[in-house]
Amino acid sequence: MADGEYDDDIDFRPPPAAADRTWRHPAEVAMELRTQRRRVRRRTWGVGVGSAMGGALAVAAIWSLSDPGTDVRVVTQRVAVAPVESVAPRVTPAEDWATEVAATARPATATIQSSDGTDALAGAIAVHDDGYLLTSGRALGGASELVVHTHDGTELRAVVLGHDRETDLTVLKADGTISAADVASVAAGDGDVVATVDPDGRATRAVVTDLAASATAVDGDLLVGFTSLDSPRADLPPGSPVVDSTGAVVGITTAADADEPVTIVPIEVANAVARAIITEGRVWHAWLGVTVAAADGGGVEVTALSPDGPAERAGVQVGDRVTAIDGAPIDSAAALVGRLRHHQPDDVVELLIERPDTSVVLDATLQIDPADLADD
Repeated sequence: MADGEYDDDIDFRPPPAAADRTWRHPAEVAMELRTQRRRVRRRTWGVGVGSAMGGALAVAAIWSLSDPGTDVRVVTQRVAVAPVESVAPRVTPAEDWATEVAATARPATATIQSSDGTDALAGAIAVHDDGYLLTSGRALGGASELVVHTHDGTELRAVVLGHDRETDLTVLKADGTISAADVASVAAGDGDVVATVDPDGRATRAVVTDLAASATAVDGDLLVGFTSLDSPRADLPPGSPVVDSTGAVVGITTAADADEPVTIVPIEVANAVARAIITEGRVWHAWLGVTVAAADGGGVEVTALSPDGPAERAGVQVGDRVTAIDGAPIDSAAALVGRLRHHQPDDVVELLIERPDTSVVLDATLQIDPADLADD
């Protein structure tokens, strides 16, 4: 038979249905798989959600193809969702932030006036509920009796219990009760954002710029080892509290010259001074017995030792570099003094000493500053 010809006598019959056969052509298998996939897709539900810019409402589009050949049904419905404001970051202007965090401390603030009530001299902060206040001693000008105006408008009389010239802190005892401020458990760190609290109700945002600064007091003395802020002094009264982001007090401002940056006594130092004045009537300062200068390579170089002083007894030598006290880095004389302000006489401190050929750790037992004994 030639190509293209066929025999009419051949009885042609189509193959049995696929279900009746034990074999299938590959093309039949592929076609059946495609058919099944289309059926699955047609039975699938889909949901698309678009959110409005305000976040208060969302629109949901639902489509369904339940049977082959049906038209597409699009259903829109409004679905309530949480407003964007409830999850978006909160942005607060700097002065508003300062006012908010200062509100916690403000009931414990007071304004100190002269005994005749004519001159406002300083701010103050209550450190105990029984009428004890901390303020700047130099700002009081030597007065021993004063008038206290509390935040709620109450007028009280107060007397000076004691003054610490080294820290410019004075403790007053008022003839009434004032709610004590919350005190921070962690000291302010370099770069921390804080707020100065004016007893008149103003609050200003500031940033810690130096943890061991020096400043010139109003009487010309040098205030060493305190924390400075980047804010200008402006009209901020000495003795005003400084608070952290929780409203807890981290320091008290000193009476430095107007041209100096705001300088604060760290609250842990201020608390120690207050306790000493309240319980003993005076403050005993810790003394290491060294004279130091800036050193190349970090730390401070010991240039002189007090005979039989704590440092000499511990084994410190002239020429040594002190690089840390109790693990806290020391990079200036102010930093060394500031670190010692956190200690009391008889405390043992760990000194990290660098020498040309070695590093040593020495323990020194601090003593009372001889200047305190001379004033006694």
